[in-house]
Amino acid sequence: MPDDCPRVVVVDDSTDVRVLVAAVLDHDGFHVVADVSTAEEALIAVDIYAPEIVLVDQRLESELGTDLLAQLRRSSDAVLVLLTAHVSESVRSTARECGADAIVDKAETMRLPDRLRELLAAREELAPIA
Repeated sequence: MPDDCPRVVVVDDSTDVRVLVAAVLDHDGFHVVADVSTAEEALIAVDIYAPEIVLVDQRLESELGTDLLAQLRRSSDAVLVLLTAHVSESVRSTARECGADAIVDKAETMRLPDRLRELLAAREELAPIA
């Protein structure tokens, strides 16, 4: 994997979802450096790999993804994306308050690479010029 591929951590308690998301992203030029199932594992992976993107499932087994997003936002400048099968205005509002850069419906997994590229491009546009 080339060094310039965006590093991604995928957090979902479903192995099937993690495998699918990793396959889609790896095929499309991203480097999934870790796929984990718990918030604790996610925090460790983010600390170790310093990813550009973290994808977090809304309904983890032991906590809500929005709680993890809030923790990550305090310690990471990665693009944070909430993955959910239950998109509602309430989830959107809570995710934004917790620091999510985007909310993506799991049904849109095949379009995820394009959405992530848009988010990274927008982040670059906002970066200060050195």
